[in-house]
Formats: sequence, C-alpha cells, structure tokens
Amino acid sequence: MINSRCRHFRGSRPCVFNKTDGSECPNCGHVSAYKERILFIKLDAVGDVLRSASLLPAIKARHETRFIAWLTRSDAAELVGIIDGVDEVIELSTGGLARIMAGGWDQVYSVSNDLESAALATLAAAGGKRPVGFYIEDGVMQPSNEAAARWLEMASFDRLKRSNTESYQRLMLAIIGCPDMPIMAPVLRVDDAMRAAASARLDGLFGARRRRVAINIGSGSRWPKKMLEAEAIYRYARLLTERRMSIPCWSAGVAKRRRPRRSSRCVRRATASTRR
Repeated sequence: MINSRCRHFRGSRPCVFNKTDGSECPNCGHVSAYKERILFIKLDAVGDVLRSASLLPAIKARHETRFIAWLTRSDAAELVGIIDGVDEVIELSTGGLARIMAGGWDQVYSVSNDLESAALATLAAAGGKRPVGFYIEDGVMQPSNEAAARWLEMASFDRLKRSNTESYQRLMLAIIGCPDMPIMAPVLRVDDAMRAAASARLDGLFGARRRRVAINIGSGSRWPKKMLEAEAIYRYARLLTERRMSIPCWSAGVAKRRRPRRSSRCVRRATASTRR
C-alpha cells in the first residue's frame, strides 16, 4: 500500500499531500517516483554551500529520475532546505551519520577536498560506486578523476592556484562530469509570503527607492583570511554611500568575531561621514 519510492514518503509522519488533501498512496495524484538515490556532501560555510547549489542542475542532468539528499552542518541546514532540487536535508550528527551509512546511495558526490568530507563520502558509498570528487583510500585522500586531481593540486601548490583563471563553478562542474554545462544561479524555494515579508523589512530599514549592496563582513572558521579587512570595507562603503546606495551588512560565519564588529563600525563611520 505504501509507495516507499516516492520522494514525498517520510515514514515517520504523513506526507504533505496526505495532510493537505487526504491523498493516500494507492490513488495519489501527486506521486513522484525516483530510481536513483543521490547523496551530495557539502559541509563548508554558508556562502560556500549557497554557491555549491549551482551544481545541482548538473547532478540532476546526470541522473534523470533521482532523489537528492544533502549532508551539511546545522548552521546551513535551513538554507539547504529551501534549495530547489533537494529532497532531504541531513544534518551532520550522530543520527545523520547513521542515515548516510544506511542510505543505499546509488551515487555520492563530495567536491570538498577536506578529510572529513572525503571520509564521510567513503563511508556513505561503502559497497557501491566510488564517490565523485574526493574519497579516502588507505587513509589518504584521493581524487576520483583528472578534474578533481587538478583541484587537489591547486590546493597544494599556490603557484597553480594563482595561475588559475577558471571560476569555482566551472572547476566543480568538471569534477562532477559536466565541464561544458552552463553555470546556473542557485534557485531557492521561497514562497510569496516570505518574499513579501523580507521585501517589506528591507524597505523599512533602507527605503524602497534606494539600490542596495550587501556586504558580508564575516567568514567561516576554515578560511578566516578570506574575510575583508575593515579599512577596505570602509572605503567601499564610503564609495557606495556617495552614490546613494543602502548598505546592509551581515556576518556569515563565526570566525574572528572581533573583526566583524570592527568592520560594522567602519561601515557606520563611512555612511555617517558622507552625510555631513
């Protein structure tokens, strides 16, 4: 009676359509069957998670009828939950580890060259196909193809990283196996009510007619040196304010909390100085 190969099946609770219109599997008009179970692993900072969402169209193109689960950390779980194409969000935890090990994945993608992600991909793919991207063999990280080997070499040698002219998305698409696929912006599932509420909030804070440029003044804990310097933010904020643009700021990540506070003060100083 239960269609466990429908992407809406949850097991621990009724699916959304059983709740909304009483649908049950034998006669359900909302069934969405899948043939392959795909696991995508991305544990990095929120910004890296968001840009990695642009890779999902390539993964979907490689697997025509698929169920896609995304393994991430708890601070990015809410964002991953609204990324179009993601059927299940798995948070990295004891329960999440059990979930990926018993997931029966047909293919695992792990495009981050860190030991934790590669180890998780290896566990999740045990007994199945080798993960795409990076995995562990004999205790050492290994690339799954030439494109992944190139990314690993760039991570190891600054000379190669400095000479690279390709974007992150283009390099990752090559690792996935779609080097020529167009780069697409991430698509988020945001309902009209949420979009209207966010727009009203921004209009109230910054005015409805002024253009806005948002500045991320934080960084993830893995790459604190990628955080913008406070004085650079001040100069940029001053230039934007002179052009009558609003400047929302936020700190994505928890690293170096003192620097985001200093950076936000620089933005306030820049905006105040241009009003005199």
